[in-house]
Amino acid sequence: IIIFDEYSKEDIITFELKTIGFYLTEHPVIKYRSDNVITSNDIVEYFDRNVNLVVLISNIRETMTKNNDVMAFITGNDEFGDIALTCFPNTYKRFNNIKVGNVVEINGRVERRFDKYQVIVNSIKILG
Repeated sequence: IIIFDEYSKEDIITFELKTIGFYLTEHPVIKYRSDNVITSNDIVEYFDRNVNLVVLISNIRETMTKNNDVMAFITGNDEFGDIALTCFPNTYKRFNNIKVGNVVEINGRVERRFDKYQVIVNSIKILG
């Protein structure tokens, strides 16, 4: 008889994402959720207000401004969906150590651009 150790919860959710393309058991941000953190589902209720979000970074696109400063357009997601995050040059200089796959807490202001909501980032704290 061959006995195998059970996979860790982190391994299971990683395998789920790689195999089926989404998290089945639970999203990685759930363990970091607290009372002062909103979800991407609630973002429209907080228009023009500062919020805290916990998201998994799924994409970072850096771009140069006309003043040759680097800024970033970041896509984060939680168990409800994606949220667009804009990180202007002064903020991105302080927090450019983030990478895809990090779970982060974002503090920022909710704005609307055309018909979509986004968060203008004030600060980023890496949680995992």
